[in-house]
Amino acid sequence: MTPSDMTSFNNTTSTTGSNGSLFISPVNIYFDQNGKMYASQFYSTSDERMKEDISTLDYIEMPEIKQFKWKDIDEKSYGFIAQELEEYGLDELVSINKDGYKTVNYNAAYAIAINNANKKIKNLEEENKDLRTEVSLLTDKLNMLESLVMSKLNQ
Repeated sequence: MTPSDMTSFNNTTSTTGSNGSLFISPVNIYFDQNGKMYASQFYSTSDERMKEDISTLDYIEMPEIKQFKWKDIDEKSYGFIAQELEEYGLDELVSINKDGYKTVNYNAAYAIAINNANKKIKNLEEENKDLRTEVSLLTDKLNMLESLVMSKLNQ
């Protein structure tokens, strides 16, 4: 999709429902009365031409993803706790909104979590390869010992 294919909000209409919901058309973005946003797809700008100082991430310690219930809508959800991200030194993932509540940059948080998972998988694959080599060597030694014992028993 190119910028000329994208619909801007300049030519849109919005409708507010009696329950406080907001529907923006023709781009079909819907905000319900509980602050949930719905759309068919979400894209984040990620063009290399807009970035500098690009480097590969090492493993970054992160808090665990939590299960919790939102107080205002009594609904179960999953995610990070902003204060815990700060405790791990990931302050760049946390902002404060106009009401003083902490928010999380989930695009970046998930990128770090995926990077960590990939690093763990790679380490486990290397460890698995090393263990398979060790098992193979031990199997060879066991076979050699069995042959030696059998030859001594047959004498």
